[in-house]
Amino acid sequence: MNTGLDEDVKIRGIFDVQMQFTKISGGEGFVRKILSLFAVILLGLTLFGSNIKMLKIVMDKNYPPYSFIDGNGNPAGIAVDLWREWEKITNVKVEFLMVDWKNAIPMILSGKADVVDDIFYSDERAKILDYTKPFDKIETVIFFDKKLSGIANLKSLKGFKVGVKSGDYDAAYAFQHGVENLVFYDSCDSLVKAAKDRYIHIFIADKSPAIYYLTKYNLMNQFKYSSPLYTSNLYRAVKKGREALVKTINDGFAKIPESTVKDIMKKWKGTSVSYNLTTFLPYLILMIAIIGGTLITLFAWNQTLKFKVKREVRELEKTIKEKEEIKKKMVELSDKLSQVNVHLLKMNEKFMEMVDLISNFSPLLDEREFFEGLLDIAISLVPEATAGSISLIKGEKWKYIAVRGHDEKKLKSLDLKAEWMFKIKKVEVIEEVVNEDFTIMPKDIAEKIKSASGGHLYRNLAVPIEMNGEYIGNIFLDALEDVQFSEESKYLMGAFGKLASSFVTLKEINKIGVENNKNLLRTLTHFMEMKSPYLRGHSERVAGISTMIGKQMNLSTDQIEDLRWTALLHDMGKLGIPDAIVFKFEKLTNGEYEILKTYPVISEQIVSSFGLPKRFKKIVLHHREYFNGKGYPDGIRDSEIPLLSRIILIADDFDTMINVLKMDAEDVIKDILKNSGTKYDPEIVEFSVDILRKYAKKLRR
Repeated sequence: MNTGLDEDVKIRGIFDVQMQFTKISGGEGFVRKILSLFAVILLGLTLFGSNIKMLKIVMDKNYPPYSFIDGNGNPAGIAVDLWREWEKITNVKVEFLMVDWKNAIPMILSGKADVVDDIFYSDERAKILDYTKPFDKIETVIFFDKKLSGIANLKSLKGFKVGVKSGDYDAAYAFQHGVENLVFYDSCDSLVKAAKDRYIHIFIADKSPAIYYLTKYNLMNQFKYSSPLYTSNLYRAVKKGREALVKTINDGFAKIPESTVKDIMKKWKGTSVSYNLTTFLPYLILMIAIIGGTLITLFAWNQTLKFKVKREVRELEKTIKEKEEIKKKMVELSDKLSQVNVHLLKMNEKFMEMVDLISNFSPLLDEREFFEGLLDIAISLVPEATAGSISLIKGEKWKYIAVRGHDEKKLKSLDLKAEWMFKIKKVEVIEEVVNEDFTIMPKDIAEKIKSASGGHLYRNLAVPIEMNGEYIGNIFLDALEDVQFSEESKYLMGAFGKLASSFVTLKEINKIGVENNKNLLRTLTHFMEMKSPYLRGHSERVAGISTMIGKQMNLSTDQIEDLRWTALLHDMGKLGIPDAIVFKFEKLTNGEYEILKTYPVISEQIVSSFGLPKRFKKIVLHHREYFNGKGYPDGIRDSEIPLLSRIILIADDFDTMINVLKMDAEDVIKDILKNSGTKYDPEIVEFSVDILRKYAKKLRR
């Protein structure tokens, strides 16, 4: 591997073979002999090309996601999977030769390999190679330290050492455009490692594999990259003159179903998460229209009242002759006008307060935080309300999503049918709503709601929630004392209800993006575990065991869902730990163990960067903390450790001992009981033992 000390090496050495080829081909007689020889070779290939029994395919061993060597030492990636499909269709056996890229083309020219994959086209290469049809595109960019500025194109690289991969087209392209101070590395992996070790601060590379290695070595937040220098097609190529082989290759790949190609691309590239401004624009316009319409209404109301007052004053001047009476009426009207102005001022202040609160409220929160925040804003705007709730219809059921001032646990645990929900068409005050409940739902359910409300509800201000014109729920603001809701509160909640409906719609749209991010992280976890047969499926099993324990503990549906996802993502941080430590089966040294103990912190950072709920961060950060305070990374203890983290610790250790260390199930359970109260939460252990025994029996079957 180049260590970065050979910075004076120049790129001209790359072109020696090509220059020699040009010189050899200079003589006219020699060219005729060569052409005659090529004709004979082409005829032989035409006659016998269809009888090919095996092809040797040479590939870059460090070019993910197209070609690389996995944790088991086997070829993997998009190109490998496509060739496997080609092999099935053509019945021609394929052998993969995984090498440093600088050795790939020489192996084709020497006859040690038949086909080179994942290669760019250039005029110089076309003199010695024949190309197949392209199968994908890839961008080439400049990566540079985030502390540097002014790096935008090749001209801005003058004076800098620039890392490139030996034998790569990127190097030739950079040299042709005036970048001469090049430092060569055997692979993209070694190129990124050199950047990590600060031998270089700038390098040119193909975007996809470079981002893979930057992520692997936890460097994405330390480097930026430019706009693409160019976008190239990826080809397969053979030695010049083997046109029959090119046709055989093209014909075989043409027969692979398009759906199979798409599935392979999706498997290795994943699915992009994108947000289209046009999706959100209608809702933003709707919100602006509502606010603007309300302000216009207030202004028109003010002008109308002023006009009425002035008209009454004019009428009084005409009809009342005595000055004292006129003065008296004028004072009364002036007081009335003052009251109207005060009323409008209060309304305006309340409305601006609502706008300010809404503008600082994000629909990107998770569902519980989102609706609890929405309810808190509504209660703060209505002084008569001291309690409240938000309920939503979900399929054939309706649930209390957010509760304030009542028994939240009881209300959220109720099994309620959608047809029982008290529905309103517009904002209205409901007297004795509990009595109304007795008319639309079973008596025992109404009694439970009344009991959970904790006392007498005098009246409620009900606000409908709609999405795309469909009734989906309501906001109830409750007066626990005998006070009347003012007209200002009713009017304000009318506007608030429309804004809340818009935000709920935006929330549903955002939920798609959050789920995509979860699935992307889940895919990365599977990718990491594929490198070791001992860890394959570990995160899925830990998630399954954790949720079974959570259900045994009667956790809420939301807690079970949080437990499932955080258990799936608990090992994400190991992407930032060297593979030699993560997949080492023997006992780790003290130094290696100290490095491994940092992975929960990296897991927390990854979860945070993907915009998942904030509470996920603490759960994955503390899932290796012990009940007696001797765990890591922070050494917290007892109830300081999040409940879900304590559950994941038991499930994580159980699966590791059973499926990785291959211990007997009863011995594992005895070990967990032995460490109850020291390493593990004793209450959770008590809930877990039966679950773990049942799980172990399934494994034996």
